[in-house]
Amino acid sequence: MIEVERIWLGAYASLLGDVALQELCFGGLWISGGTAPKHFKNFKSDLFMKQFFDKGRLEDILKTIPMKVILDEEFGLFSAACRAKMLLKT
Repeated sequence: MIEVERIWLGAYASLLGDVALQELCFGGLWISGGTAPKHFKNFKSDLFMKQFFDKGRLEDILKTIPMKVILDEEFGLFSAACRAKMLLKT
């Protein structure tokens, strides 16, 4: 892994940890988007996990939150289409 990718992965993991705490994602944190399938193998790396859990005394809360990755790159389009269909019905 090149240094730029390591920096990006660490920052992304840290941000996801912040989001999981902010939103209290006890049902699970779902990672999707264009980067998810491309970096799937890195989401279980020591670097990613260390940065994700590095929240001081809140680390134990993060360890209870399941993390899932959506690999379908068309997921966002499907979601937008479902929302558009819902709006047309009203």
